[in-house]
Parts: sequence; C-alpha cells; structure tokens
Amino acid sequence: MADLVASESGLPAFDWGALLGGLLAVAKSLESGPESTNFQKWKSTGDALLAEREALRKKTEPEHDKETTSEAITSILSDNAMRD
Repeated sequence: MADLVASESGLPAFDWGALLGGLLAVAKSLESGPESTNFQKWKSTGDALLAEREALRKKTEPEHDKETTSEAITSILSDNAMRD
C-alpha cells in the first residue's frame, strides 16, 4: 500500500539502508507516544488510505445477502403457502 515494493520484482523499491533508516526515524519519533504531532499525522494519513481502500473494496466486491437463516426460511414457507 505504501509502494515500497516494486510490483514487477517483488523486491524493495528503495535501498535497504534507506528503508531501515526511515523506520528508525519513525521509531525514534514514536518515543513521544500517540499524543505526538507526528503520530497523529501518520495515523490520520494511514486511516484515510485504509478507509479509501475499504470503500473501493465494498464497491468492487458483490455484496453478500444479509438475510438471516430464519428470514430465508420464512420467505420460503411464505412462497410455498402462496403456491398452495
């Protein structure tokens, strides 16, 4: 999701050292806790992307029928009674 891996090769799209250095900077910044400005900014950005992807997933996947078993049985019995 963060485009850190090259889709063609499956390998990191960036230098390993640069990725590790970036993660170390993030870890150091998070020492301030979830109240820090950086944490809140990163969380907001990540939450927005996750919500966007979830909305897209819901649009592209067929919605499952949410009818309960008892509702399905009632519907079948009702249909059969109307035929009789």
